[in-house]
Amino acid sequence: MASTPTFILVPGHWHTPTHLRPLTTALSDRGLPYKTQQLHTVGRKPPGPRPCYSDDVSVIYTAVTTELLAGRDVCLVLHSYAGVPGAEAVNCLLKDGVVETPDFRRWDFGYAPPEGIPYKPLGSLVKVVFIAAYTIPAGVNIDPKDFVGPSNPGFSIDSHNMTHMASPWHFFFSDLPLSAAKPYVDACAETYYVGPMHLTSERWKKARVSTLICAKDNAIPRSKQEGMWEWLVKREEERDDARMAEEEEDEWGKMVEWIDACHAPWVKKADDVAAFLARGIANAKGKAKVDGGVERSGWA
Repeated sequence: MASTPTFILVPGHWHTPTHLRPLTTALSDRGLPYKTQQLHTVGRKPPGPRPCYSDDVSVIYTAVTTELLAGRDVCLVLHSYAGVPGAEAVNCLLKDGVVETPDFRRWDFGYAPPEGIPYKPLGSLVKVVFIAAYTIPAGVNIDPKDFVGPSNPGFSIDSHNMTHMASPWHFFFSDLPLSAAKPYVDACAETYYVGPMHLTSERWKKARVSTLICAKDNAIPRSKQEGMWEWLVKREEERDDARMAEEEEDEWGKMVEWIDACHAPWVKKADDVAAFLARGIANAKGKAKVDGGVERSGWA
């Protein structure tokens, strides 16, 4: 890898790139390149065709592929709900730890490739980072409508298939006083009900993965995050045991870290989140193609 990878930042539902400004500023201060990608189900409202889960998978896939085709390496950063379509996008990009050729003919997902782009990936997907993010088992359909009810009174879906959070400040931005959080609350965007979600495989776990668990998260409580990412904690423990036995260098840093912050941790701790991201790729240069890249001569 010749240069620092581009961080592709995908905020979750109700969030837009506006919410990421403290983090993008902190990345810029470190000289780290980034791009933001808003989910397709965010920022739209009736009338018009209802976007759904597969549209979110497609926009993430396209954002990553566009960078790879331009010869730039990528660190994909997924926040909250974006963790699920983001993992499915990685399923489409990875096969046995190697970036796949984007040949849509062998997939039956129906995701549309970007038009007019010759498929010859030159960059590498060096890491996938999840921040306060959901993950689900492969092969299981999860419907957000199942979360509507007395156990989750803040969440609702109206008759127009629009989703709502009763108190964005409480669930997303509680690290800030209500008055300071008002610009973030006001920036929350209309968000569609995505329909059933699923992962077609566990292939995405073959990527270099790390997660940042937010200990003061009111949207996805710490205990729930830790339960979803328990498998990664165990993977890290196994890796550390093996590395110590072989006296090997730790090339990729910690897989799981915690931060004492709310669901959008960068609103108050942008420098800490930027430092976490920087640590994740600090030793990646020159090593990304071990199980994250493609040989340039490998595609027609």
